[in-house]
Amino acid sequence: MKKNIFFAITFITTSISILWLNYSFPAIADINLVPVYSWWNSGDTDSISLRDGEIEDWKLGSWGYKAKTYSFRCSLTPFTNSIAIYRYWHPKDKDWITITENEIPESQMSAWGYTSKTFQCYVSSVPLQNGVAVYRWFNPQIRDWRSVPDGSIPEYNLGRGGYENKTFQFYAWR
Repeated sequence: MKKNIFFAITFITTSISILWLNYSFPAIADINLVPVYSWWNSGDTDSISLRDGEIEDWKLGSWGYKAKTYSFRCSLTPFTNSIAIYRYWHPKDKDWITITENEIPESQMSAWGYTSKTFQCYVSSVPLQNGVAVYRWFNPQIRDWRSVPDGSIPEYNLGRGGYENKTFQFYAWR
């Protein structure tokens, strides 16, 4: 009798775990993943995150962006628990910022001087298998926002570089 109860409990908890995993973590094979790269422009002291092929590398180079660095992967199609991310441009500060949908109202972004809202891709609002949390950092001295995958740049380096106000944004695939 005890053996049957043990097997029943094991079966139920295993079934629940499998259902939870299938619901919480979308199957990578079902999602069109693309890499996202970070670029740095030392002349404008600005960073930008772009999905692969969004703007041609030679064009970014001609605008002064260098140091292309892999950041994470994202999806071109929506999925369970997905959120869209957008890029905005601030012409006065010469700064790009990455914002998740509904994070800051578009009217507020416009009031702050941001323009050129551009869809980038879909990321997740919940943790992912083989995923990484992405945080936004701000440098008030150079007025630059950076979206940084956790662990890709040591926090003490970001701090020494003047970045502060670490804010969670989303989860993405490594």
